Formats: sequence, structure tokens, C-alpha cells
Amino acid sequence: MKRLGRILVVLEAVLEMENLVFLIHDFGLGPFWRVFLPLAAHVLTIALLAVGFVRPWNLSKAADRAWAVTAMCMALPVPLLGFLGFVVVYALVTSGTRGRGELLRDFQEYISYDPSVAAQARARPGERFIMDEVDVAPLRDILTGHDLALKRGAILSLSRLPRPEAVTLLKGALADPAREIRYYASTALSDMEREFNDRIFRLVREIEAAPTAVERHTELARIVLDYTEAGLLDEGMVRFFLDVGLRALDKARLVATQDRRIDLLMGRLQHRARDLEGASASLARYVEAVPNDRDAVLLAAEIEFERGRLARAREILDTATRTFADDKAVGELATLVIGGGPGDGTRAGTGTGTGTD
Repeated sequence: MKRLGRILVVLEAVLEMENLVFLIHDFGLGPFWRVFLPLAAHVLTIALLAVGFVRPWNLSKAADRAWAVTAMCMALPVPLLGFLGFVVVYALVTSGTRGRGELLRDFQEYISYDPSVAAQARARPGERFIMDEVDVAPLRDILTGHDLALKRGAILSLSRLPRPEAVTLLKGALADPAREIRYYASTALSDMEREFNDRIFRLVREIEAAPTAVERHTELARIVLDYTEAGLLDEGMVRFFLDVGLRALDKARLVATQDRRIDLLMGRLQHRARDLEGASASLARYVEAVPNDRDAVLLAAEIEFERGRLARAREILDTATRTFADDKAVGELATLVIGGGPGDGTRAGTGTGTGTD
């Protein structure tokens, strides 16, 4: 295989050199041969590039198909120079060390995207973020200490927890006295952003390939919500990604009009985007269908409170208190949301004259 690849490279290079030579010197040939010979050499080079370069392409693989197309597109317009340009690009992409050629590798990944490979990648749990509830308090204590090895381990653990508290600790480590720790924290934040962006990009491509796949739309919305809540983005980019998630859910709703998960995600995204009226309507539809989702009920009450509709917020919380009678956290959260427990006539807002819808 390697020998055949070397033969292909030599033949392509010789044909391109022959093409250039015949263009520069006519060797006393007639007009027909002066046009036919360089053109034939160039066309044969393009045909060989479609077969392989340093190795024969396996056209069943997206990456090899991308290399074949790139080679032909670069070599076809400009004889010899286009071929040499492809040689340089191929060398940079295939032999670049870690940390170099990021743009070229990203370009190669973009043009060689294969949904089947992406599906296999999602099945590898080791490459996913850890989204479970993990207490980061011990890691906070480690980062305030002086043991560099423990700090490196803490940063590695935090890099797999794309949650606001983890991002806050990593940003705090950017001011650590040790340059090594500042470097690791900066790298962890960059890797976290890259992971989010890569997952969003792949899902967008999958949705383009299968626009009726509701699961892909809802998964995209969930990832966008996690990304915007993690604290990695500035406010301008938060709005951009929220729009991406909302558009995905709008398309999903056209396909699955009765899927209440869409209403929940829509409500959370709209709340994050400060579209309180839309968030209220979406949460109301979801809570009506799924009244036992405590978090959704409390979020609906919080949204009504933020809208100034205190009577409606109290009504939701009174219902929640009866529905989740054994859940002490409901009473505590109700206090945080409206300033008092359900049924308490002295709650915040009673003296403002705005206690009605």
C-alpha cells in the first residue's frame, strides 16, 4: 500500500512537471500537440489525485473523500502550483504536532463530517461531560491551598463539570500565583468551550441531514441551555446561542406538537432570554400536562413573580405546597421566590398594590 502511494506521488509530480515544461517550451511541436500534451498530463494528474496521493483513498470514508475533493479542487485551476499547494496542506494537516494546525484540522473535520461516526462518538461515555450533581466544595479547598499537584488534579476534575460553580472556580484559578496553575485553568476553560461548540456543531449538522429527528432538536436545546448557564459566554454570545436553541425547538414543535418536553425546554430558554411572557406560556402548558415536576412548577412561580403577577405566583405555590406536601424544600424555595411561605398573608408584595394579575 505504501509503495503504491509513493508511485502515485511520483507519477503526479512527474506529470505536473511535464505539463509545466510543455507550457514553457514547445520543442518544435505543432499547435495540436502543444495543447494536447500539457492538457493530457494535467487531466491525468487530476485523475490520479482522485485515486490517491501518498496512499490510495478509501472513498467509503468521509475523510478520504474530503482529501480527494480538496486535491482536485486545488490542482485543477493552476497546473503545478495547485498541486504543490495541496502537498503543503496535506503535510501540515497530517504531520502537525499537537497544538499546531488547529484551523486546518477543524476545516478537515468540517468537510469530512460523517453522521455515523458522530453517533458512535456520542456512545463513548468517557468523552462526555459529567453532568451529575457533584460537590465541588473539596475542589474549592484544594485550589486555595499550596499543593500544585493537587491543584492540577482539581482543575482536571473541574474541566469535566460544565456548571457555573465549576467555571467560577476555574476563572478564580486564573489569578493563582503559580503560572502553571493559571495555564492549566485557562486551558481547561478553553477545552470546555471547545467541547460545547463541537457538540453544538455536530448536532446542527445532524439536524440538517435529518430535520424531522425531534431528539436531535431537543438535545441541541439542552446543550445550548447548559452552555449559556455555565458562565463561559459573554452576554452577546449568550443571546446568539439562545436563538439557536429556540429555533431548534420551533422546528421540533412543527414535527411533535404534543411533546411536552419541548414546552419545558422552550420555557427555560425563554426565561434565560428574558422573554418572560413566552416563558410563562410555555411553562403553563408543560405544568398542565406534567403537574408533578416540582422544579418546573417552582420555575413557573418564579417567572410569574418576575412579571409582577404576585397573585398568580402565590396560586402556583399554594398548589405546589399541596402537591408536594412532604417536600420541605418547596416551602424553602417558596420563601426565596415570593418572600414568604404559601398561605402567609404578610408575604412580600402585599403592601404594593400589585397583588393581582
